[in-house]
Amino acid sequence: MTIKFDDLLYQINDFGKFQKIRYILICLAGILPPIATYIHSFLAALPEFTCNNVSIDKTNSNITNLIKSNCVYHVGNGSYTSCDSWSYDKKYFDSTLTEEWNMVCDRSFLRSKVQSIYFCGYLVGSLMLGNLADKFGRRPVMLFSFFLILIGFIGTTFGPQQSYGFLISYIIYSISRFLMACGTRGINETGYVLALELVSTKKRTYAGIGFENFFSLGQLILVLVAYFVRDWRNLSMIFTFAVIPFLTYFFILPESPRWLILNNKQDKALEVLEKVAKVNKKTLNKSSWNEFLNQSHKTEKKENFLTLVKSFIKYPNMAVLFFTVLFNWLVNNFVFYGVSLKSIDLGVNPYLSFAISASVEILAYFSTILLIEKFGRKIPYLTFLLCAGLSCLSHVFITQVEIGLLMAMIGKFCVSASYAILRLYSNEVFPTSIRTSCIGICSMFSRIGVILAPFIIQLGENGWRPMPFLIFGICAVSGACSTIFLPETLNRKLPETIEEAQSFKKEKTKLKHDISVEAKLINETVS
Repeated sequence: MTIKFDDLLYQINDFGKFQKIRYILICLAGILPPIATYIHSFLAALPEFTCNNVSIDKTNSNITNLIKSNCVYHVGNGSYTSCDSWSYDKKYFDSTLTEEWNMVCDRSFLRSKVQSIYFCGYLVGSLMLGNLADKFGRRPVMLFSFFLILIGFIGTTFGPQQSYGFLISYIIYSISRFLMACGTRGINETGYVLALELVSTKKRTYAGIGFENFFSLGQLILVLVAYFVRDWRNLSMIFTFAVIPFLTYFFILPESPRWLILNNKQDKALEVLEKVAKVNKKTLNKSSWNEFLNQSHKTEKKENFLTLVKSFIKYPNMAVLFFTVLFNWLVNNFVFYGVSLKSIDLGVNPYLSFAISASVEILAYFSTILLIEKFGRKIPYLTFLLCAGLSCLSHVFITQVEIGLLMAMIGKFCVSASYAILRLYSNEVFPTSIRTSCIGICSMFSRIGVILAPFIIQLGENGWRPMPFLIFGICAVSGACSTIFLPETLNRKLPETIEEAQSFKKEKTKLKHDISVEAKLINETVS
């Protein structure tokens, strides 16, 4: 009888006390990336501001003739000149970097430029840390990622100083944001992979989507803290200290036994499995382990991304699979961030609108758990992405603001759900030996969509207003149509080799009942 790695997990409890504790720890680490990503929205928030260059007589009925806008003021004879001093409203924010550096009017590009630099860090981190995790292991890359985020937070907190001047402060802040972005990719992708590799097939759905919920939880924690701490430096300082405890993870989290086996470190893999068995109060059958090693020596070999590229010629199905997943990562990021940027302003205060946006994501993730366990990955993914596209396309025909807002939130709900499924889906179709690298490449490529989204939104501001939603909708529908090339992976064991991954489509998906029966037979055999 062929013994797979999942069969060993069934023996020692595929989601026992050991996995639950480590899984929760990994999920808690998943709170950091959304905080790092969205905290700039509060540190450099844009409050209401007015020009200080003219004294306004509020009793004057012709006040509108004095001020053309908050960026220029009237100097007589129909002429206007630029403001160089502003007053900032304190209703929502006590102090922001926007206020300190006057990043408004002709300097407003400085705020968006920092975000562009941050997303460049996404690109670099996705490619670099994914490859490092496949080469050196998941655990050391996660520790390195925590250090990058900590350094980033220290830089954003203490880097901007009046004594340094604007230019030096701005450079330090931008570089810190870049490093922070690199670190978030290591946690998001390596942590996600590590979480899935610790559990068996039956628990992957809950483990994968559960990890996504902590991304939304991180947003809610951020907005809650930001609501009570409205000074930008104090807010950044709080989260700087919050990162420090995560440095202990190197001593708590185990290395992925799947990765250890593929890198010829069977003794260390056995130590991890025996430790899991001890905590779970189970016993790992040594004969099963030896049989598994004998089979793995014959069938498993260490592969890298170059092996994947070479396999495109040998296995056309693998090439189609890889590029389909790649395209869908681009589409989901493009539509997700595009719709988020368009729907974040709900006509209420920024804290409430941010909380609503995060809450919609949580609702989407919980709905996803219920659906994909029953209907698989492919059909729910296609349906959610298609509905997201249709809700965006509907804006072409909508004229009422309320209905437009409703359709935008429906779109945000659907694309959040499709994105969550895609992350789980991707980890299930790629083989263990190159899984992190593939996810890293997909994530890196998808950042092109993140960078493009603001420019697409600008098309609506400068021209036909429904244009952004039209483009988002067409892309989402295209992504949904491309899923015809993807296999169903429900209750399938994670592929260990490229041969197993590319042959998904040739094999029928096992039912959950079959998996349970197989697990029972294995336990009976080895007991």
